[in-house]
Amino acid sequence: MKNIKTLLLGNLIALSITILQVSPVLADGGSPYSPYGPHVPVPTGFGNIESVALIGAVSYIGGISLMTFSNIIKKRLTK
Repeated sequence: MKNIKTLLLGNLIALSITILQVSPVLADGGSPYSPYGPHVPVPTGFGNIESVALIGAVSYIGGISLMTFSNIIKKRLTK
């Protein structure tokens, strides 16, 4: 238990030091003196991201279901 407390304390100290040492960065060229313009996304053909997220979730659940089904079949066939 003492090792876990020491590990958590060390992680907390490292995270604190990291947060204090890193300055925030604006991704869109927030400074008016920046030579870079604002970020303009490249058109990908997707109207919205919800369709991509839905397809990804369905694919993930389908893959997990397929692996589960194959493990069940394997266990039944090897008996």
